[in-house]
Amino acid sequence: MAPFFMDKADQQKWRKALKNLHFLCACQKPVRVRRCATSSDIFGDTDLKDDHFAIRINRELDFQTALDTLIHEWAHALSWSEAPVFKEEHGPMWGVAFAACYRAVHEE
Repeated sequence: MAPFFMDKADQQKWRKALKNLHFLCACQKPVRVRRCATSSDIFGDTDLKDDHFAIRINRELDFQTALDTLIHEWAHALSWSEAPVFKEEHGPMWGVAFAACYRAVHEE
């Protein structure tokens, strides 16, 4: 599958989503986001590094799926910021973080 390229309007939405997430859902460590090649069954993932969170988004995803994945993965970074020892994948803290990230992107 070939990489999905965003048109200009989607690029603006993507940048705005990142700006809102950085501002409204700030994590305790910087968050770095990359769209890159991953295996086709992985939409994205989040990794806690020593000095930052690394979010990878599968570059083959269409814009809306990539945006939804960004929100999902940012929620991991945000919930792990609140309780780094308790890295629960999709528990209550992640759910609250997901709701905050969703609002930051979709509610202006």
